[in-house]
Amino acid sequence: AIRAQSVQQDAAKQARAFVNMLSAGCNATDLVQCLLQDGPREAGAGLSGFIDLGEIPLNSVKRIFEAGRPHEADINCGKPDEPPPAQTSPCEPSISLNALKRARTTLDDFSDFYFPIHGLPKTAFFRHLPLLVFVEASIYQLDEENEQIARIVASTAPACSGGSASSSPQPCKRSVLRRVLESHGLLSEKVANELQAGESYWQLERTLCAAMAAGQPISKADVLRASSLKSFDYRVLHDLLRQRYKTHLDTTTSARLDAFLRVDECLTDICDDLYDYEKDVAANAFNVLRG
Repeated sequence: AIRAQSVQQDAAKQARAFVNMLSAGCNATDLVQCLLQDGPREAGAGLSGFIDLGEIPLNSVKRIFEAGRPHEADINCGKPDEPPPAQTSPCEPSISLNALKRARTTLDDFSDFYFPIHGLPKTAFFRHLPLLVFVEASIYQLDEENEQIARIVASTAPACSGGSASSSPQPCKRSVLRRVLESHGLLSEKVANELQAGESYWQLERTLCAAMAAGQPISKADVLRASSLKSFDYRVLHDLLRQRYKTHLDTTTSARLDAFLRVDECLTDICDDLYDYEKDVAANAFNVLRG
């Protein structure tokens, strides 16, 4: 009984010594050394030998872990200052389920065709799923809003002139997409140029669809230009992939690859327009065959 009482007293002293040590700012290295060697000493305790954690009462173990739990100030100590989390605002993008469904088809095709070009397996897509899905779904959301504007023009405007035809999808949603890419260091000059190409496509779509809905003649050159700009989202995704995996090719090879892919993207869009012709006409959306 006397032996058991002595062990309990020693364990209690060890627990207090642990708490005092951790409260005094003991780091992880010191703690490990104490556990593997002689353990912490309480003033006047005269403890020696290895620590038997099994003999420390559970409530003392709890106090030890609570004392050793890092506080928020400790976690941030030594790290570079980070900007405060962005506050939610009315301009934050809202991505519809339909935009996500449309993005799924494009992303499936993108990962099937573009990843192997750079020697990447399709499963590599999941490493960057949040970014790629956010970007593509945001673009489709803006595309849906642009088509909605074109439908409004068709139902309310007898002719294509200024007004609604010059409207554009919500500028705050476009700026959010750019800010997200910029905050991740991915808003390269090429990505910015392709996003601007998307703006040009949407403006052309509104103008052409308003004119066709009003029975006005349109320019073949504008139709072909809109068709060439339509696949800007593939080019945005491709450059993001290149940046993430550092798969930059030499200038000549990169230019040839981009030229080939642009032709392939246009042909793919023409194929899609064949399937979607009736739906696009009913929705007053751009379709190269309609033009």
